[in-house]
Amino acid sequence: MKLESDLALEEARDRRNRARNGLEPALQGSVDAPRLTGVYGVGSRLFAEVRSSGRTYLFRNGVARPLGQGVSDSPFRLKQVVGKCVRLVHEGNDLELCLSAGAKK
Repeated sequence: MKLESDLALEEARDRRNRARNGLEPALQGSVDAPRLTGVYGVGSRLFAEVRSSGRTYLFRNGVARPLGQGVSDSPFRLKQVVGKCVRLVHEGNDLELCLSAGAKK
């Protein structure tokens, strides 16, 4: 599991760097419903990967803002990672996302 979380972090950093260098496609005007694409880690050291509007946000349990994001870069704030679900705040509303069958955990 440590390897999986290390790989997820490395992947997120690569995506962030590609986006900064203009190699990722620009966001379109449409907003996709957010979905949980992965939960990684062991014990209380959990990471959750959320996709929305063509962007991927990587959260660490216990840290409200996604890793590598500036103060206003993310519309989501993490409340908690619990098992195969994540609790977020989006525009003042509570939101719970869970992994679908067949998703990686």
